[in-house]
Amino acid sequence: MSLTVTNLIQGPARMYYGDVGASEPLASAAMNTTPPTSSWNEFGFTTDGIAVAVEMDWEEMTADQVPDVLGYRMSKRAAKVTTTVSEPTLDNLKIIMNGGTITSGSGVRQYTPDNSDTAYRPTPKAILVDGDAPDSAAGARKRRRVIIRKAVNIGNIEEARKKDEKAGYEVELAGLYVSDTIEPFIYNDQT
Repeated sequence: MSLTVTNLIQGPARMYYGDVGASEPLASAAMNTTPPTSSWNEFGFTTDGIAVAVEMDWEEMTADQVPDVLGYRMSKRAAKVTTTVSEPTLDNLKIIMNGGTITSGSGVRQYTPDNSDTAYRPTPKAILVDGDAPDSAAGARKRRRVIIRKAVNIGNIEEARKKDEKAGYEVELAGLYVSDTIEPFIYNDQT
């Protein structure tokens, strides 16, 4: 493989959430500039970038008869998205807290966490990260969409207030198993 400048990726991305099973945007040259708002909601501004990671744990296979490692088997795979959501709205808080209720009254909106026995079973969401992909050979801008089809926030919630920094929610969205026929995540590059 030769060195190809158009394969370099740099720049921000946008992050969206939708219901598990939400209609996924096209993975084609006709990829629209934003995911359909009927299925996806944008988290808004983020700080310090958006990181998509796939963590894999591997177990060595060994035997008494040889000193060498015979192979490896994957024992765990976890897709994760981490960022700081810079718009600490109640709507974002509800997603980051994996559920709860937002109510509106006269001059007030209120978030309350789920306090029932269902709180132990968080409400997963689909997560979509939309950014640049490697450009075409001619230099035309292309998009990459990473979709984690089922995820919950496993990070702690802290809303720090400082005079010289904006408030935000740090999130660690962890992907979950979906089914035997639906992969837990997918990378789509526009061609």
